[in-house]
Amino acid sequence: MSRIATERHDGVDYVYCLGLQNLWRYIFTGSEFVLDEKWGPVPYAGTGTPGTAPAIMGDWLIIQNDGFLSSMEPFTVWAINIYDSNKRFTHMPLEGYPMSQVCSKAAVDPENMRVYTAEWKAEMLVCLDFHPRQGFKTGWVRPQRMFCFLALCGDAGNRQVVGTNYDSSNGDQVVWRDAATGEEAASSAWLDPHFNGSTVGPGFDGKFYYLAQGHQSIVELTPVPAPQR
Repeated sequence: MSRIATERHDGVDYVYCLGLQNLWRYIFTGSEFVLDEKWGPVPYAGTGTPGTAPAIMGDWLIIQNDGFLSSMEPFTVWAINIYDSNKRFTHMPLEGYPMSQVCSKAAVDPENMRVYTAEWKAEMLVCLDFHPRQGFKTGWVRPQRMFCFLALCGDAGNRQVVGTNYDSSNGDQVVWRDAATGEEAASSAWLDPHFNGSTVGPGFDGKFYYLAQGHQSIVELTPVPAPQR
């Protein structure tokens, strides 16, 4: 019912599929898909609603619930080891919010072991640090109402997280943040009256592309340093 994720280790191709309640893994043999009965299933949805898609971060698969429908409880992020599905960590970064909807899959940074996710109902963008023996820790939380998929850009020491911010009075805009601190690096003008569900696509020469659904156009954006005062 969702997007899938694939990865290969030890010469075997694996496919991760989300169900309404469980996460399943299949082995692709080259001609057919075979359920991997040695891994999972993992009941990731809990008492919430199904998620959208898993993401691979090194030896860990990252998944969150409350993707397709609103839930009356905060969303949960899971990290599940790809070698042993019994090795799991969970984290509820916005515990206490009365409703939840996480509209896109998490963006993962394997080099820095960080996970980024946006909560539509709470209007928050969240960075989680992950340790393979200690689990998740919230790195930062910033106000940002985003429906689209996140993009991570730049090298490991200068990573930026790029997404949208929707305001019911002004519309949708693009926001660039320092991925380590959450501080805003740049923001665009208001680009479209509708919120965007697509990735702000990175291009060549520092350019980004925004799909304006209401205006039915593609907007090319180039972030530049702020003028010195």
